[in-house]
Order: sequence, then structure tokens, then C-alpha cells
Amino acid sequence: MKRLAIPIAVGALMALVLPLSWAATNLNSSKSNAYKVVYDTAVVTDAQAKALLADLDKLGPQDEATLKKWLPANFRRIGIKGEGIKQVSVLSARQITCSDCVDTCKGKCVKSPRGDCFCYEPLRTSTQLRRVDKASPILILLLADPKDEGQALAVSDEGAPGPKKPVTK
Repeated sequence: MKRLAIPIAVGALMALVLPLSWAATNLNSSKSNAYKVVYDTAVVTDAQAKALLADLDKLGPQDEATLKKWLPANFRRIGIKGEGIKQVSVLSARQITCSDCVDTCKGKCVKSPRGDCFCYEPLRTSTQLRRVDKASPILILLLADPKDEGQALAVSDEGAPGPKKPVTK
């Protein structure tokens, strides 16, 4: 009887998890030293995302305006079908204390399920560019559906998968 208990438990667990994966939009994340790209796998492949990151690393940290021009201009060369991408967001991403996030974040302040707060704000100032590093990368969202932005922000925090909640005062 004990021999059957383990396979039955594993099978039941798989049966519970499988429907959850079908319901979610398939977003993926790749990162380099200065950039992190979250993309819809229906319009960008893993290989294309890696090629994009390699080119972005050669370009170096850039502001939002520069990247919003550069990205669409280079999609075709990399093999990305730009017409499938309905939203391109370029954000400064940094982990911050929740109280500071509410007081200082000029963009979206969100709290992950594990309790960390993240500030995602438009990348427009030289101060933001100076703090770009592996811990505070430039986050680029390539989305086929703008409604997936919340899920994309959750995917960007690998330590806490799942939905993030806005932080308010």
C-alpha cells in the first residue's frame, strides 16, 4: 500500500498544478548585467531575447526615450515580429523599503508575496541611469497584451512568482 501512496500523491499534485499553468499568459524573463527583459513567448523566443540582451549590453544603459526608439528599429534585425508587441515599457527597477517606496517612488510601487517592495518608474533621469546595475536593472516589458503588465512585473521578481499588489499609504 505504501508503494502506491507516493505515485498517487505525485499524480494528484501534478493534476492540481497543470490547469494553473494553462490559465496563465506565458511570460518569460531574461537578464544581463544592466537589463532585464520580460516578454510574451508568443511574440519573442528565448533565443531572440538573448540576442536582444546582447545588443542592449553593447549599447549600454540608455534612457527610456532612446530605448523606445532603438527597440522597434532593431526588432526585425533580431527576428522579433514587432507587430505582435502591443506594449513596450522601459522602467527603472529597484528594490526599496515599503515605507520609502510609498514616499519616493514616482511610478508603480508594488509589494511581492514575500513582502519585498519594488519601485518601477519611467527611466528618464541621469540619476536613474547611474544606479543601473545587476541589483537595479533597466526593466523592459515586451507585451502582446497591455493587461499583462501586472503579471510581467511579478515575473520580473524571480524570488516571488505570482501577482504583486500595489502599495498604498
